[in-house]
Amino acid sequence: KMSEHKFKGIFTSLNDDASQHFHHILSELDGSHITIQDRPTTRKPVSKGDVFSLHVEFSSEKITEELRTRISELAQPIQVDFTITPTSSSSLPFKLAAFDMDSCILAHECIDELASEMNVCSRVSEITRRAMAGELDFNEALKERVSLLKGMKEEQMKNVWNRLTLTPGAVPLIRSLKAAGFKIALVSGGFTYFTHKVASKLGIDFAFSNTLEVDSEGKLTGNVTGAIVNGQMKAQVVKKLAKKEGVDMRQTITMGDGANDQYMVAEAGFGVAFHAKSILKAATPHHINYSPLHTLLHYIGVEMCSGLVAHDFTNVRLVEMADTQHIVNSISLDQLLSE
Repeated sequence: KMSEHKFKGIFTSLNDDASQHFHHILSELDGSHITIQDRPTTRKPVSKGDVFSLHVEFSSEKITEELRTRISELAQPIQVDFTITPTSSSSLPFKLAAFDMDSCILAHECIDELASEMNVCSRVSEITRRAMAGELDFNEALKERVSLLKGMKEEQMKNVWNRLTLTPGAVPLIRSLKAAGFKIALVSGGFTYFTHKVASKLGIDFAFSNTLEVDSEGKLTGNVTGAIVNGQMKAQVVKKLAKKEGVDMRQTITMGDGANDQYMVAEAGFGVAFHAKSILKAATPHHINYSPLHTLLHYIGVEMCSGLVAHDFTNVRLVEMADTQHIVNSISLDQLLSE
């Protein structure tokens, strides 16, 4: 018999029947695929909008694709999220976390919101569709969509900002990571106008994204200035940032939802596909499909910070949040890339 290795499994769910669901999954697996050390108890949510969770230690010869698939088959119909990690893997503590913004930290795609402000939604959606189908690369698609925003005024940008909400779990996630001493970055294929505001509201340390060019009257020219933050660039930004902060890539966490997050998610120490497209799920074994953003805290073993209220677990409107007075970015994208 091959030697057994120890692993930890983390299960999360928003469902009130979570405890039965977790134990159903474990009883189906125990003995056939894995040997469970002890039957743990389910942790209750700290607030409405928080998850039920179960942390279980088990031994197995190795974690195979077959085992993950078997757990998925059991977990998906009952909307349970899970991740498995070797218990030995925590030798290096995680220190840097980088997040995509649109449809990850934010409950919106800013480009779509900007398009609706300019009444060019269908044209932008068509370009997005072609990009997703692989007919256009990210840079071309970005330039084409931004060109449709030509002439947009500052007050229209503000209209968009005023309706943006966070994805449920963003507040507990970022606050808890900060309390645990993490450096945090937004690395976005979106726009600096929004990433810097979002980072400032949440107390995020760095924000790197695309810059919309503005003319002398404060209107958008329809062009992007500087380096374009695409999928490859996102991965490069995370690597450069890790180096700047003196952090090993094994100590990095990344999270996103779309195709252009696949490189940064694949190359991080712990990459997470959040409510993601299948192309991104293929890049990492760690997925959050049903649970809120702060489920990541359970996955990486970071305590939830104190002082959170029920409202913090909802789609918080950014405009209603107090500014943190936190300085975002001691360094520009161009500076970071030239280091």
